[in-house]
Amino acid sequence: MKTLRRILLIILCFVLVVIATGFLLPRRIHVERKSVLSASPKTIFDQVNTLKNWVKWSPLLQMDPNTKIVLSGSESGIGSTLAWVSDDKNIGKGSISIISNVSPDSIEVVYDFAEKGKSTGKFLFSPEHQNTNV
Repeated sequence: MKTLRRILLIILCFVLVVIATGFLLPRRIHVERKSVLSASPKTIFDQVNTLKNWVKWSPLLQMDPNTKIVLSGSESGIGSTLAWVSDDKNIGKGSISIISNVSPDSIEVVYDFAEKGKSTGKFLFSPEHQNTNV
């Protein structure tokens, strides 16, 4: 009986440590990627601002050729939405919506991964010699 109590106490302590660790983790995560492209900021802005173009270059949308894609809202800019559904569990279902844009400087989007949650993303375009830093 003493051994059983000791095992239950150890399990309880472990559970409390896991819960306490969860409270110490940050609520927000920041991930940043940069790339220099050989095109003008306006050209790249127009490419990103039109969601139907994302099918050509988005790694997520290219992973499964059977992904079903639905475009809604305006053709480009604020209010345009691209939704996808895939049988691949790594892709699942979700949507991308443009929520703000400042031509040709920036575009902000919301990614909705359904039950996995939402996140926001921002594209910044700055000229760098003959190229654009994205």
